[in-house]
Parts: sequence; structure tokens; C-alpha cells
Amino acid sequence: MLLLWVPVLAFGHGGENHGQAAEPTAAVSYFSAEASSGKYELLLKHGPLAPGRPATLTLYISDYETNAPVDSAALQVSVAGYPNLVIKASKIEPGIFQLRGIFPDTKDYSLMVSLNSKAGPDLLQVSSVKVGTALPGAVLEQPENGAMTGSWLFGVGGVVAGVLLTLLVRRRPKPGLAVSVLVLAAFLPVTSFQKVQAHEGHAAQATAMAASGSFRMEKETQFLYSVLTQRVTSGDFEETVALFGTVLGAPEGMAAIQSPQSGKLRALQVRPGERVAKGQVLALVEQQINAEEQISLEAERNLVEAEYAAAKVHYERLQRIADIAAQKDLSEAKARFQAAEKNRILYQHNRGSAGAKLVQVTSPIAGVVAPFSYTAGTFVSAGETLFQVTSLEKVYVEAQLPAMDELKLQQVTDYYLTHPSGSGASYGLRLLSAAQTVHTENQSRRLVFEVLNPKGELKIGENLRVHAVLPAASGRISVPREAVIQVGGKEAVFVKDNAETVRLRHILKGQDNGRETVILIGLEEGERLIVSSVYQVKTIYLNR
Repeated sequence: MLLLWVPVLAFGHGGENHGQAAEPTAAVSYFSAEASSGKYELLLKHGPLAPGRPATLTLYISDYETNAPVDSAALQVSVAGYPNLVIKASKIEPGIFQLRGIFPDTKDYSLMVSLNSKAGPDLLQVSSVKVGTALPGAVLEQPENGAMTGSWLFGVGGVVAGVLLTLLVRRRPKPGLAVSVLVLAAFLPVTSFQKVQAHEGHAAQATAMAASGSFRMEKETQFLYSVLTQRVTSGDFEETVALFGTVLGAPEGMAAIQSPQSGKLRALQVRPGERVAKGQVLALVEQQINAEEQISLEAERNLVEAEYAAAKVHYERLQRIADIAAQKDLSEAKARFQAAEKNRILYQHNRGSAGAKLVQVTSPIAGVVAPFSYTAGTFVSAGETLFQVTSLEKVYVEAQLPAMDELKLQQVTDYYLTHPSGSGASYGLRLLSAAQTVHTENQSRRLVFEVLNPKGELKIGENLRVHAVLPAASGRISVPREAVIQVGGKEAVFVKDNAETVRLRHILKGQDNGRETVILIGLEEGERLIVSSVYQVKTIYLNR
């Protein structure tokens, strides 16, 4: 009976699940239509279009397999059933084109898009270009502001009625009248009338997408982050055994350069970290001599200078009388002068200002000079290491093979390693030594490989994984490792359903060979898997 005192006016109809909180829906700010073939995927976007007025639409063209924007395409657009309507297309940026035209009537139009790009020529129809249609807006009605006012009026009226009833009962006790007034007051409502309406279809799309793990990712965002896809297929998968390895310097790629004699560093011609060529001069060492050696050097210098002067005078004299001098004498004089000049230059180059001998310190290999602490003027001893030059063009990798995997070594078809930075770069290996020694601590076998490292990405002392490739298994669905992520502690991938819809798909992983991962459950052949910019897609999914 008490519920009858508070009447509520309600209207309802089906289409919503009122047992759950409604999902928030984003306001629709554009119309869209899409079409796809085995070559291309088209997405058309436009705002409200008025009939008979200039219209602007945006067309997105991407490769169907990879989702890469089509950079250059021969594009022609026409209106189906209206051969006289002209649609002009202009490129804005790779994969994005602007369409302009005038649609005469209020109706839905279909565009015929003929394009030719790297994937080849194609013709696609994009339907439902809505002209004269307003964008769908929010239709949920809010409670009226006058509800609180009505509640106050009914409350005040009830108080006044109660006071009057008390006065009547005290002055003229009439039980029949009092009972009638009490019954009437009991059925007067003292609260507001709340008008409630429910409409179907509002949160249906958002609720369905949330339940399925799908979400909207606009095409502009896909192009901005270079979100690329690849078709899921089954095929051969190379099973691998992962081995722990360490990068070592190759003997021919490391050089310790020592001083050939005791003396003073006259000049340093390289800096730490500088790349040098084979045979390049790194420093000059000036020989330290005593007084007796100094006298001998002075005498040697005098002989060299005297021979040079005599040869020069004799050759110049014969040149002046070349017309009467014998050709043989002229040739001998020229050869003597040239030899004396070379000896003089060599002596001056190898001796200091005081006649001390200068020794060149050169690099026996091409590589990078390691840090050193010597400065010009430092005294060094014979055999003292001055520089270390390292070449990373070829390095060794020592890997540890567990004893339990030793039998698998007989089935290995190839070896490779991946860069520990996760850049995806892989390197081929050449086995030099097959388990000739073992580690005393864990009894694992040592394998030594030679690796070509032209870019110098592998550094000496770096730890990495070596993959021993076993015979391939067929009929496996495998995907690139970078396509697999963790969401909520579970392994997952992202699949592209259509132009702007992406779906999160939880998976069960199988074997991993360092480059690809086998998917046991969660993916089907033919689906388009997102393989690049996966972290950005995950961020959008979590913030949706």
C-alpha cells in the first residue's frame, strides 16, 4: 500500500540490457563506407552533405594484404548511374585522396573507383554515400528540471492540509468528515512524477565491441603509426634449440701495438675511438741517443749532405753542356743525383732536429683504436704496449650446448643468432669447433662460431642467443615474434577485421625459434595480423 503513495510514470521498450552498466558511446562525427578486394582496401569518409551543393569527401586507399598506404595510383572516380556527375580526385598525402563533386538529390549514392597501382588495376564500388542525411545524435532523454518543483508544491500542500484537518477535528468533531479527509490525504502524492524513457540500439554496438575485444582505430592513426599487417598462413616452421653465447674477438681482428724501441713519443696522430686503416701511422717515437751516437749521426748526416751537393753540381754542369756531353755521362749523373736526393729525404724524415732517429708506429690491421692515456712527450720503453686496435668485421661466438641437447646436435641443419637489442637483425654462423671442450661448472659443451659483423653491431663480451635449426615441421601457423604481446598477463595478438576495426585475440603459443612463434590456438588462416607498431596499437586498446 505504501508504494501506491509514490506514483511513477514509466515507458519502456526492448533492445537494451538494463542489468549491466551502459557502455559510453562516442559521438559520431562522420559517415563512412568501405570496400575491399584482394588487392586494395578503400575507406570513404564524409560529413553531412547537402544536395545541390559542393561536397568534399576523403578517400583512404591501402594495400589489402599489408595495410600500407598506396603512395601513387592512377585514380578515376565516377557515380554509379550518373555518368554526367563529375568527381575530381586529388592526392593529399600517401594513401589519402580528396574527392570533390556535387550530388543533386537527397539519397544514397554509390561511387565506382577505378585505380591502378603497384598491386595492379582494380575496380571497386563504394556504396552508401549519404546525401541530405543528418548525422545520428544522442536520443536519451534526461529527467525534466520541473520534477523538484512539483515535489516541493506537493509537500507544502500536504502540510497545509494537515493543519486545516487538525482545526476541523478540534472545533467540530465529525468522525465521518475526518475519516474522509484522512483517506483523501493518504492518496495525494507528495513526490514528483518521474518520466522515464528507454530507447533501443544506443549502446548495442559499443557493448558488442567491448564483449568481443574489438575497438575502433581510425585510418589516419594507422597511417601515422605505420600499422602494417600480413595474412595468416600455415606452412613449414623451423624448430630451433636456443644456446647461450658470448661474443669474443677474432685473433685476426685484434692487435696490440708496442713501441719498437725506447724513446720519446714525438707525435700522436690518432685519437681514441678513431677508425684507422691498415698501415696507417699512429705515432712517431724519437730514439734516445748518447754523445758517441750523436757524433756518429752528425758524420752520417754530413756524408748524406755532401753526396747530395756533389751529385747536384755534377748533374747541373752536364745539363749546361748537354749538346756536347756524352749521353751516357748525362744519364749516370741524373741517376746519381736522384739517388742522393732520395737518401737525403729519407734521412731527414727518420731523424729529428738533433739527428735522432724517428720510428713510425703503424697499425697492422684496420679497425678502431681503443682508449689510451699517452700524450706527446711521454717516454716509453721498448716493448711497451701503446695502442690496441680492434676490428669487429669478424668476431667469434662461443656457445654452450647443454648435455641434454647433445643428441639434437646431430640433426642441426643450420645456425644463426639474433641481435640482443631486439632489432630483428640476424647473422649467419660458421661452426669452427664442435664441442671439443666442456665447462667445468655446468658440463655444457663449447661450440665456437665465426660471425661476419660488417656493421659492428655485435660487441666483444656481449651475451646473446644462438639458434640451432632442426628439420622443419609442416602445417604450422607461425607469426613474427614482434606481433605477440601481453595484455593483462596473457599472450595476445591484434587482428584487423575491416578498415577501422581492430580485434584483440588471446592466443596459446607454441615453439619459438627466435624469429617466429607458433600459434596453437587463437588464429585462423586468412586473417590479417598486425605485425608492426603493435605497442602503439596496444596503447590505443588500453585507453579506448
